Amino acid sequence: MKREDGELSWKFNLPSIKELVVNGLIREIDLPSDRPAYLGETIFIYGGKSDFVMDGDQPGITSLFPNNKMHCLPDAGHYLHVEKPKEFLSLLISVLK
Repeated sequence: MKREDGELSWKFNLPSIKELVVNGLIREIDLPSDRPAYLGETIFIYGGKSDFVMDGDQPGITSLFPNNKMHCLPDAGHYLHVEKPKEFLSLLISVLK
């Protein structure tokens, strides 16, 4: 977060993220099959235009988070909190109640 003119906004270090991806330091992680599931309530909020959460991901998500609830913002991409901040905040508040 950064404060500018009294307002808070998101700030990402894109050059560092790009370097990590190019150098292969950020990649998919193979989790051990015997990894215990988290049994608490888990909420996933994702953008419908992002390929970060795909339909085929549901079985893997459910195996690790059996008590999950998925919420999609259909007109948002990966950075839904930036692209649709009002809709994201509204959804976040509704799921946290």
